[in-house]
Amino acid sequence: MIYILGAIMNHVRGGFLTVLVTEYYYMRKYNDTYEVAVVKAEKIFKSLGKNLNDFVYALTFSIYLSVPVSWKGSLIFIIYFLAMRAGRSFGWGGYITSMIKKKVPHDRDDVKILDKWFRGNDEPVLSGWAALSFRGLMWTSLLYLGFLLSTLLGMDFPSTYHYIPLVGLSMGSIYLLSMKLGELITTRGNGWQFGELYFGAALWGGTGYLLGI
Repeated sequence: MIYILGAIMNHVRGGFLTVLVTEYYYMRKYNDTYEVAVVKAEKIFKSLGKNLNDFVYALTFSIYLSVPVSWKGSLIFIIYFLAMRAGRSFGWGGYITSMIKKKVPHDRDDVKILDKWFRGNDEPVLSGWAALSFRGLMWTSLLYLGFLLSTLLGMDFPSTYHYIPLVGLSMGSIYLLSMKLGELITTRGNGWQFGELYFGAALWGGTGYLLGI
């Protein structure tokens, strides 16, 4: 259940909710072009999808971990919510673009320290993969910090939960393999959509497994 929910919610976080509203509401009801409709949808549903992901993540793990309904439980829920929000808040689109187009984009910033290391013009696919892998490590390290803080409020986990940061290292490989899959089915450029699903499943499911759920 957590694997499936993680795949869906990471896709929602990535903009799937915006796409649905664009295509099945604005375009059909108002006969808007896609370009006009997506601008309307993003004003509301882009941030809504991201915050919904954070909320469902915190709620799901609170339920599965039997977080008590109390002031401590509310605080633990907030910690998990903020951990996910912090983890996904930095960018990584430029690293994915490097892997898709096999050319490093220099017109955008993602994570300054990673941009400094991995924005050269040589080996764009390899540099994009490496940067995205470290970006995933940043994400899961913040999730781990949330669980670590919750132990101060009485939560107890198996020792395996200390390996949660390592789950994020799979991000680069998952997206790169998804692009290869995209080439077989549609185009390499559409592979990131498969990546959102697969990495979401790995992120939530891997975390749940290491927590002993």
